[in-house]
Amino acid sequence: LDARYGHRMGVATTKPTLRALRQIQVSGLAHHFHHVQGTDEGMTPKPHPDVIHRACAELEVDPRDVLMVGDTERDIHAARRAGAFAIAVAYSDKHFERAKTFGADRVVRSLEEIVDFEL
Repeated sequence: LDARYGHRMGVATTKPTLRALRQIQVSGLAHHFHHVQGTDEGMTPKPHPDVIHRACAELEVDPRDVLMVGDTERDIHAARRAGAFAIAVAYSDKHFERAKTFGADRVVRSLEEIVDFEL
């Protein structure tokens, strides 16, 4: 999405920031993200929106202008509480049925479905 449409992309994870940065660097995906924000000391973990608010502040974007993708109910609740558009990604039929109960704005079966998504 960042290369194709010029969107700034970030990560908001329950992992501590340093651990998340290392994992993203090892995976070879670091160049896709403009900011990686973990849930660090003093922050309340998801489903509280602390990590999303902090990532949005670092990216200088309003959470209401954010498309948040997650695969857990906590991700979706945090996105909704932050005011972001929430997309649940479900990688199996069983998870897809469960994800439909998370309260997401949209449920998809793969990240590829998001590439051409328009708000």
